[in-house]
Amino acid sequence: MVSVEVPETPLPAPGDAMSPEDHIQMSRRFVEHTAIERAKENRLQTSEKIWGSVAHAIIAVGKRRGWVVGDTHGRLQDVAIQLGAELDEADNKRKRRGRSRQPSKQGEFYDRLNSAAMMHSNFYWNRDKWDAIDLAMMKTSVFVEELESLLDREPTAFTPRNSADQERLAQLRGVAPEGTRDERTEQLDILFPLWVSSPNGFTGKSDGNDANPSLPTTRVHARLGGRSSKSIALKPGKDIGAPDMLRGGKGSSRRNGRKGKGKGYTPPKVNIALD
Repeated sequence: MVSVEVPETPLPAPGDAMSPEDHIQMSRRFVEHTAIERAKENRLQTSEKIWGSVAHAIIAVGKRRGWVVGDTHGRLQDVAIQLGAELDEADNKRKRRGRSRQPSKQGEFYDRLNSAAMMHSNFYWNRDKWDAIDLAMMKTSVFVEELESLLDREPTAFTPRNSADQERLAQLRGVAPEGTRDERTEQLDILFPLWVSSPNGFTGKSDGNDANPSLPTTRVHARLGGRSSKSIALKPGKDIGAPDMLRGGKGSSRRNGRKGKGKGYTPPKVNIALD
């Protein structure tokens, strides 16, 4: 009979406005829960606690960067994909400097993320045996530490390369282009221009906002479809639909409604919206 244990890390006070530090506290508590459930030989609870430790760490990083995280898997997915995309850009810089023999940081990131996501799925579907769960425990223990270390690092540069990048950044910054498809495309091109790098990764720090900014309504002036210049209100917080995480690559270019082969990349497959 395994004795019931209680995690040493206390549970944060309840409330709707959890801070990044609160989410890190939750992440650490779930790490402790994972060990407790493993000792009880409870496969499903061990699996879910693995996922919980990673999910809260990702949310903490997103909030620290001033992104709109929300309370859905879609927003969590946006944060995770964006962090991986930043690593892809860093990998490419290393390649240009002749350091291509180093392991892909983005590859490691998505491998560990997928391990945690598989555990979230296992909680519902009971597919995995202990060998898979133990491997996920090992990978995600390192992953949680790496995510936590991002809280004290400055965001890295990021360059939007396709429409999926632009739409994801709009979600994270809490702005929602309005109007026709061409008008929304034009607005995204103004806010997050393709192949133009932001040194701070389009985080809240990039425009002087604090760690959890309340973005004002932004007004931009642009020529749309050959018509006269007009003022467009970009209202923060309005959902424009979760971007498909597999978008990119061929067909991702869509300026002024034109279709064609884009030079964007296809993000690695990451399945985290599983319930």
